[in-house]
Amino acid sequence: MLSLEQIAALAAFDAHGSPVLSVYLDLDPARQLRRSYRMTFAELVKAARAWVEAPASRRLAEEAARVQAWLDAEVRRGMGLAVFSCAPRSFWRAELLADRVTNHLTFGPTPDVAPLLRIADEYERYAVAAVERLISHAP
Repeated sequence: MLSLEQIAALAAFDAHGSPVLSVYLDLDPARQLRRSYRMTFAELVKAARAWVEAPASRRLAEEAARVQAWLDAEVRRGMGLAVFSCAPRSFWRAELLADRVTNHLTFGPTPDVAPLLRIADEYERYAVAAVERLISHAP
């Protein structure tokens, strides 16, 4: 899992006006028959094309192809996946997650880190300190 500092750095990425593709996929093996996350990704891209304005449609297709090539080449481990891509800024980040995520895609000015924040909030960090006190009984 990414730390809150890593999530904050991701959220602060400056794309200089280029859109960033953010994709979250549920990779739970119990729910994924024959790598159906690939079909899910294709459906998410198709749905996004319906709401993305025409000038950005070509960029979306290019970013989606970049993610698709990675999905085809990489071995999936984990329960969830978060991918962020912005080719014009040479930005790429793929994170395999130990937790399931809801299938989700956004194409906007900044990486969509809201799902990562929800996971981080759900699994707040706790620290446990073990303290041992030695008592000496000197005569």
